[in-house]
Amino acid sequence: MTGFPPNCTMLWPGLMGHDGTLEGLLGLDRACNFEEFRNTLGLVRGGSVDLGYADTEGNIGYQFTATQPIRRSGQNPVPAAGDTGQNDWSGFLPFDRHPYEMNPDRGYVGSFNQMPRRGVDYGTAYFLFERPYRFEEIAKSKEKFSPDDVRRMQLDTGDHVAERFVPHIMRVCAGVERISFYSDALGNWDFRATLDSTQATLFNSFYTHLMTNTMENKLGKKVMDELYKDLHVSIPTQWLIRQIDDNNGWIWDDASTPNVKETRDDMILKSMRDAVDELGHRYGGDMRGWQWGKVHTMTIRHPMGGILPFLNLRPLPYPGDDFTINAGWWDRQKPYDMTSGACIRMIVDFSDLSKMTLMCPPGQSGLFLSPWYDDLAEMWAQGGQIPAHYTDAETLKQMLTLVPRR
Repeated sequence: MTGFPPNCTMLWPGLMGHDGTLEGLLGLDRACNFEEFRNTLGLVRGGSVDLGYADTEGNIGYQFTATQPIRRSGQNPVPAAGDTGQNDWSGFLPFDRHPYEMNPDRGYVGSFNQMPRRGVDYGTAYFLFERPYRFEEIAKSKEKFSPDDVRRMQLDTGDHVAERFVPHIMRVCAGVERISFYSDALGNWDFRATLDSTQATLFNSFYTHLMTNTMENKLGKKVMDELYKDLHVSIPTQWLIRQIDDNNGWIWDDASTPNVKETRDDMILKSMRDAVDELGHRYGGDMRGWQWGKVHTMTIRHPMGGILPFLNLRPLPYPGDDFTINAGWWDRQKPYDMTSGACIRMIVDFSDLSKMTLMCPPGQSGLFLSPWYDDLAEMWAQGGQIPAHYTDAETLKQMLTLVPRR
């Protein structure tokens, strides 16, 4: 495993005997209310996920499911020496202290891997959370949502990180030769990473250079490459956002120049110059060639696609980036090729389950010559969904029925 020192061992509750995952997940099919939903998830030891809840009575909620160990030393989240025993696990956080919500006053729940709001001692039991930028996009919406509102929300491409940084970029780069033209362009942006946006490409390039310029001199290139490879841009983002308003924060100083104290503004200007140089070299000096949909594409690859490339689907333009609700994570080592997007979208109207829709890429068959091999890929990239036929299975023209062997 990359990123760990030699002679490193790992302990996981899922491998400590019976972990209850099967019973817990099967129990969800039988749960009739939120209390039963929570109780059955309390059996699960190996998972680490947020699970949402809704019912036909109008109740909503979620439960964080994991097994959080407690160390004798009190320090839980980071690797620790195991030779003395003082860092060994002494038990687990009781399930009733795991975060959950039911019918919150704000009228909705949302999970984007952000820090939970209640029910846990964050200092000892939890460590790594996404910044809440995607959840905050929901908070900008109205209090009640129709199915169409939810559909639009799933496709939202508002970039909250860009919204935080662009004012600083405009201020720092104002009047700077060769750069101010591009910072002015960012000033005219609505912070949406849409297919036709040139600013989305510029900001994504800028922000990648900013992460590299601020963190690589402290962590080393190998660690940064691993963060980029594993799509962990949320980690440097947490550090940068926390110090965005401190021009002299420690994170901005370049450790490779001990005689110079760099500031946030220094790093912003350097990163903008790097971004303009990069994009000009890749796509030419005309910003009209920098449209996000031209450079940010998803190629859905078959497991054998490296040997038989015809099994891969053609590149599909895709909106969004790492910081949008309609996420489009891309490979920093192969700009701007996407590596992951929405794996599944679903909309359920509990007042009429027959209207349920869903989408899962790329098609309905793993057979290359099948007409259903990639028939949903383009619709997925464009944000479409198909009927789930949740309540009308008997009317389907073709239906596969699986019968247990007797």
